[in-house]
Amino acid sequence: MAFEQLIIASPADAWDARVSLVCLGTAARRSPKPSMTVMLSRALMARAKVYHEDRFDVLLGTGDDAGMMRLVRAKNGAAKGVVVGGGKAMKINCGHVARFGESAQPRQDCAVDLLADGAIEITLPRWALASETE
Repeated sequence: MAFEQLIIASPADAWDARVSLVCLGTAARRSPKPSMTVMLSRALMARAKVYHEDRFDVLLGTGDDAGMMRLVRAKNGAAKGVVVGGGKAMKINCGHVARFGESAQPRQDCAVDLLADGAIEITLPRWALASETE
């Protein structure tokens, strides 16, 4: 008989990036405007060589690039990632993005490309593109 090893992917490695619009704060002091949150998986952090002290410029695509986001490492970038879950992911809070509307949106897994210049390009969920065409 021949056997081959079954590779079991952990849930933490089943995604690269997740994007959501969430209203932050406690129930009593929740912000009325949603903040865009980007989560990078541990596997993506390793491939992209992202470290807990990295800062990013967040670029949102327009025109033909609408619905895309780029995270570009920058020494003085406005966005700083926070490692969460004991190192299982990095969370980047991008704040309120008016062009994505005033309603919270659920977390969705997103496609990711690592660009030659080291940038992380994320295809945003449909709600991001829908807001561009309204």
